[in-house]
This record gives sequence, C-alpha cells and structure tokens, in this order.
Amino acid sequence: MRRNIVKLRFKTPLHVGTDEATVNNEASSRFIHSDTVFSCFLNSYCMLYGVEKTKEFIENCVKDKRGFVMTSAFPFSGDNYYVIMPVSIPPYFENPKFAHERWRYYKKVKEYSFIEIEHFIEFRDGKEVIPEDWGNQSNECCSEEIRPRVQIDRISSDAGLYHVGVVHFERDAGLYLLLEYDDRYISESCIRDTFKNAGIYGIGGLRSSGCGHFEADLLPFTEDFENLISGSDNVIYNGYISLSLVYPDLEAQDYYRPVAYNLCKREGWTYSSFENVIRKRGRLYFYSEGSVFEDKPKGCLYEYKDYKDTVHPYYRYGIGFYIPFKIVSDVGKEVDTDGKARVI
Repeated sequence: MRRNIVKLRFKTPLHVGTDEATVNNEASSRFIHSDTVFSCFLNSYCMLYGVEKTKEFIENCVKDKRGFVMTSAFPFSGDNYYVIMPVSIPPYFENPKFAHERWRYYKKVKEYSFIEIEHFIEFRDGKEVIPEDWGNQSNECCSEEIRPRVQIDRISSDAGLYHVGVVHFERDAGLYLLLEYDDRYISESCIRDTFKNAGIYGIGGLRSSGCGHFEADLLPFTEDFENLISGSDNVIYNGYISLSLVYPDLEAQDYYRPVAYNLCKREGWTYSSFENVIRKRGRLYFYSEGSVFEDKPKGCLYEYKDYKDTVHPYYRYGIGFYIPFKIVSDVGKEVDTDGKARVI
C-alpha cells in the first residue's frame, strides 16, 4: 500500500454547503467531506480516462475496499496540519488525579473543531491535555465572507435577495487529505494528473461564479503522519477513529460497534461530466469524521439504484479511513465532586 498527502491550495474562494444554513443565508463549511472530494476526483478521472476505465476503477474499489481510501479535507497552514476533534473524551481524563477538573476541561475541549496533529497525537495517546496551550490556530487559516446575491423569478421577474458564505484561505494555507491506495489499481502519476485536472474545474458550489479552483500538491507522508496512522509503540490501543465519512455496508453484514459518534446528513445534487443533467441525491446518514469505534466498519460505495437510463452508475463514497485510538473505559459516566463515577 502507498500513502500520500494531497494539499489543495485554493486560488479562489471556496463554497461548500452545510446543513447549518438558515432562510436566505447559505453558510459554507471550512472543510470538505470525503464523499465530496471523491466525487470531484471521480468526475475528473472520468474526464481524463473515459467511462470504461472509470467503471474498472470503481469495480476495484468495490471489490477491495482498502484499494483506494481517502480522508476528508482538513485545514493546514504552512507545515501545520490540523485533524478533526474526536467525538470521544480524551483518554487522559481517565486519570483519577484529573477527576475534579475533567468536566471543566471537557467543555473547553469541545469548543475545538480541529487541533494540530502533534496535539491530536497527545490527545489520542492519553497524554496530558491542556486546551489552553492549543490556541485557535485553525481559524487563522481562513476567513469567511457573506456575499449578497439576487435571484430572479422566471415567471414574474420578481427579484429576491439572499446571501451565501464563501471561505478565503490565507496565502500559505488550504486543505489537505490523506490517501492510501494499492498501485495495482491506480498509479501516483494518475492521481497527480486527476487532481490537477480537478483543480481546473473546481470543487464545491458556486463554481460558475469562480469559486473552488485550486492547485494540488502530492507529497509523501511525514513522520508525524506515519505516527498518526501507525500509532505510538508504547501505547495499547483498543479502538479506531474515522477521518472520513462512513456508511456501513449492511448487505455485507458489516458489523461494528460505535463508541462515540455523530451522524452527518448528506443530500443535495450531483452532476456527471458525461451527462448534461443535474440529479437530486437521496438523503443518507453517515457516521461523521471523528467518530470512534471498537471495530472497523469497512464502509461502502453506496450506489443510487433509483436513477434510470443513465450512462453510468452514480455512487456516494462511504469507505472509512481509520487511525488507532485509545478508548476511555468510562464513556457515558459522570464524575461526582467526590471523584466517584456514576452512570448517566
């Protein structure tokens, strides 16, 4: 298996829709879910190599779910990489000496969406957690702008005002993702060319307004990322955390045991570079990034089988990308002022 870091350096603002939008105000996410990244990658791959080659690639992904896996795209700034905050509480909070202060720090920890990779490894390995030392550097990677826009009614020609959010990244900042793949199915040069082509056409929404265009750098794993994926030698892990969206393959009896998780609703629209049509995607619920499991659900490429008369099948990416994690033994317990735990 080969591994690479893909850094996306955005040349224009980015708009990625979220479920947090309100009436007449569409917000933008500061990271990109793995299913959106994969859709962008697959459309670009299809444009370069054709439908038949793409079908062969998809068949390999379905047959060997470890043959091509990717994370969601998280922020970076220079050489500082940020990782999604785990849903589970820090393993360090198991320490009885920390019992009286743990919930005060726990609320502070939950304020963070991303933390630097070195702090994440400390968090994951059960080392001391001091949120005050983390800062809030991931927010310094980008800034958000709310843009007014006008929609015109096709029948009455009435105008309506609404707003959309776009994200501007700093000069040496952007988003990155991790890839793990078998070079029997796809080569490094093919991945590089596919991301280069994808950057020309863009990712996310408002691409017709110039948003989402990027340049991609394909880099080898650093020592920090090798440690992140493989784990520390002196730590015993008893679980896994997902760095991508996960949709369990229920037909294949994909058994798993979630410990702490959030569900992410995914719907919207999809577009194919080989069909001049936009299709409505059915609503699906995924385990979100940062979800913690005792076992690894392999996940699957979900196929939309209700589309008729299409040139090719439509898929949604739900294969998990996991790293080892130390699960707290008393998840679901609360600590009294006397330091004793009680089940809640």
